[in-house]
Amino acid sequence: MNVNEFPVVDPAKGSGFGPFVKGEPITSPKQVKVGDLLCDYTIQFDARNIVRVTQTEFDAADGEHFYGIFVDPTDTSKPRIGSTGEINFWDWEINPVNAGACSTILHRAILPANGHVTNQSSGVSHECH
Repeated sequence: MNVNEFPVVDPAKGSGFGPFVKGEPITSPKQVKVGDLLCDYTIQFDARNIVRVTQTEFDAADGEHFYGIFVDPTDTSKPRIGSTGEINFWDWEINPVNAGACSTILHRAILPANGHVTNQSSGVSHECH
């Protein structure tokens, strides 16, 4: 089973996505830059959170990765209550050949305007629920 086929169980733990919706899937550390906000679903903990990217290391000898912190989905300038600091996101965790317990599913975090989000592939606008 690849990471895009892995079932997301509702209700998940974590602080949730708040007003954000999932955008473009993130399958490589090279897709992010410092300051980006991501929707994170961690399979191991069945948890949804918003992550702010804090550091990137694309040429590391041990693989590509980036660091981020869980933030409050209603005020992303603040860490999530109970956050443990920076988390390392490795390339093999976010794009595994076979999704497993240590896999993380990431998407760009998009803040819809007026309760609508535009489908990036079709350009069609639809209600967010």
